[in-house]
Amino acid sequence: MKKKIILFAITIALFASPLISKASDAFTIYFYYAAKTNTLSFDKSVPENVIHDTTKDISIVEFAQNKTSGEFILELYEADGKKIVSTEFNKQDGAFNLNIPYFSLATELKVLEKLGNKELLNTDLSKFSVCNGNGICEYEKGETAQNCLGDCATSKPEYSQQTTDLLNKNSGVIKDPVTGQILLTQSTPQPVQQPVSQITTSSYSVIIIIIIIVFFFALLWIIYKKFIKKT
Repeated sequence: MKKKIILFAITIALFASPLISKASDAFTIYFYYAAKTNTLSFDKSVPENVIHDTTKDISIVEFAQNKTSGEFILELYEADGKKIVSTEFNKQDGAFNLNIPYFSLATELKVLEKLGNKELLNTDLSKFSVCNGNGICEYEKGETAQNCLGDCATSKPEYSQQTTDLLNKNSGVIKDPVTGQILLTQSTPQPVQQPVSQITTSSYSVIIIIIIIVFFFALLWIIYKKFIKKT
């Protein structure tokens, strides 16, 4: 009986794992902690305080669910001052870096000392931001259904005139010239899951995920009742 319960738990994990593995590019932040002076700063030996690393894949769902605890608080903000996300971390002696999911709406990063909530560091992220959240999908500014859900992946996105002209010129579809991946379409948006919780998401994607979760757990419950509980 015990072995069957363990097997059942493993089965649940296998079914659930695809649902929590959605990944994103990363923001990599470079820090330096000087133990002698007990000060945290950005690593001056690195050209950029923060980079947008497209080679990394970080699960957004796992990041949102993993409530970390540490001496410092890292926060990302939109252009209008709205907080996007907050996470905690601990210092490490010397140079170290921190990886978090990339958020296309982020224009500012702040680091605060948890004790006293004192701001220690801040840096501009506007050069990495390709989504202005104004409700208009503007491909000419780099916005697509993949990196700007709130503007480009709604049920009826509103396109700028330049984007509309380009869609009409390309039979209603804009593709990545290198990969051929669909970036925008005039009829049906191609949403890609973005940050949960405080981050704007597509309600359509959320509904699909909920339906999949309900279906799999209903199936697993039937298996449990029929083949495991009876024994």
